[in-house]
Amino acid sequence: MHPYKLQVFELEKGISSKVCVCGSDVTTYTSKSIANPGRPYFRCIASRKDGHLFKWVEDGMYEEVQNLLQRVERIEVNELRVED
Repeated sequence: MHPYKLQVFELEKGISSKVCVCGSDVTTYTSKSIANPGRPYFRCIASRKDGHLFKWVEDGMYEEVQNLLQRVERIEVNELRVED
């Protein structure tokens, strides 16, 4: 895997920002491969090459839920501080 692609995954947690690092839009596709038939994914519309955004939708959704749970926890902690 290209090292730039690793940086994209580190920066882009959760559901795609809808813009690739190259500036192109990102859209959802459905895999037609034998290994992953019917599996939805986000991908840069300009290129399939390494370094451009690619993420399975379920991975993005899982990360998005984790991000939201962290935000809820921070809000709850801040509310407890305000109540004290």
